[in-house]
Amino acid sequence: MKNLKPTIVLSCIAMAVALILSAINMVTGPIIEEHRNAAANSALIEVMPEGGNFEEIDISTLELPEAITNAYKETSGKGYVFRVTSTGYKSGMVIMVGVNAEGKITGSKCLETQDTFGKEPQIDNSYNGQSLADFAPNLITGATMTSSGYRDAVSNALQAFTLASGGKLDPAIALEAKIPELAPGFVNPAAVEASGSFKKALKASNDAGFAYIFSDGENGFIALVNATGGCIVYDAEGNDVTEAQSALADEAKAHAAANQKSYADDLSAKITKLFADATDVAPVEISTFGTVVSASSFKSNGTDYYAFYSRSMGFHQMDVYIVIDANGAIAKVDAKQYIFDEEYFMNFGGMDIGSYKAGFEGLTIETWTGDAAVIATATMTSNAMKQSTEDAFAAFNSIKGGAQ
Repeated sequence: MKNLKPTIVLSCIAMAVALILSAINMVTGPIIEEHRNAAANSALIEVMPEGGNFEEIDISTLELPEAITNAYKETSGKGYVFRVTSTGYKSGMVIMVGVNAEGKITGSKCLETQDTFGKEPQIDNSYNGQSLADFAPNLITGATMTSSGYRDAVSNALQAFTLASGGKLDPAIALEAKIPELAPGFVNPAAVEASGSFKKALKASNDAGFAYIFSDGENGFIALVNATGGCIVYDAEGNDVTEAQSALADEAKAHAAANQKSYADDLSAKITKLFADATDVAPVEISTFGTVVSASSFKSNGTDYYAFYSRSMGFHQMDVYIVIDANGAIAKVDAKQYIFDEEYFMNFGGMDIGSYKAGFEGLTIETWTGDAAVIATATMTSNAMKQSTEDAFAAFNSIKGGAQ
């Protein structure tokens, strides 16, 4: 009995705490929701100043982009306002976007964000007047990922307007929306001038490659060309149709070859710096669409190696070099810069770069966990190093014929 008393007391305390927390949630939950609704209602007029009254519409049957969580119709026919969720540096970005009856943006406002750099107010309303036909990303210096998340939200709102108004999306628009899935290493692709069969051509801001949109009536295709010349063509359903659409592939590769910035010399210089006796350095084409902008094979001391130059996005643009031996193990890792804006975060003077780089050596795709990439308090740089390494492994496997 004596031993049971502490247990009973602890159980009672736990139950009491649970009841208190439940009661607090019952009181604060509706208040929080009321504040959120009030902010949303205020934003309706803010993003559509000419609007009068709004009614929320049922979006369950409209097949809108998944990012659309709520839609409001202006009752006099002036347009719609969409509540959109997106991801910048972190998930949880919520943006309200107004679109008038002509399909043009009337305003946008970020209601919630988990990003920490406070750049969202600089992007609010910067897309005003744009439509799907002339949509162009607005990228803010020092906030690439936040800008990207905001851009996606506005694009989704414009697409939602077309669908909510009873229209159909041009296949080119749906294909462009697939780029992050099909070519995840193509950072912030933006439209560039193109001719011929292209409906639209886009270039990755990190020079990882190009995406070309072709559409003919209801049929559409997207051709991806990476920085080494590797190309693949997909149809609107995401099927690989490169062989059947060889003429489109050739046209895309020709345009990319004429406009792609070469990083081959930079990579060759890095190889000879890391391996003084390197010989037979030769460019290699890869078939992946990550952040790798150049790949080369070479020999050192009679051993075969493959080097990869990756341009992933951390707090700023990262330039990372990964060397992998013929057995798939990392031999060397280097980067132009590891830590950005030290004074903004903290003093990294004590970081042992040599030990950090050595931590990658010997790792293979089977033993890679991502832990070697971690730099304390430098999350974005850590993530960029992780992505570069994984993209290098994928590129190596594409050369050796392994799994992608």
